[in-house]
Amino acid sequence: MRQLVKNSNDDFRVKGYAGTNSVLLAIDLDQSRKKDLIGFAIEKKEGNFKWQWLLNSLTFPGKQHTL
Repeated sequence: MRQLVKNSNDDFRVKGYAGTNSVLLAIDLDQSRKKDLIGFAIEKKEGNFKWQWLLNSLTFPGKQHTL
């Protein structure tokens, strides 16, 4: 399953590709939105549960992993 979501200005787009146990998120920003961008974080909410930050395993050279 693939689902494309974009904002009203169409300068931020996310497409999700569902797998068996995970979802790949493809994120596209217009060049004008990339200035000074150093990263992003994603939250999820299911039903009446609280918002929860999604964890990832992305690491950067010379930086300690936070998980």
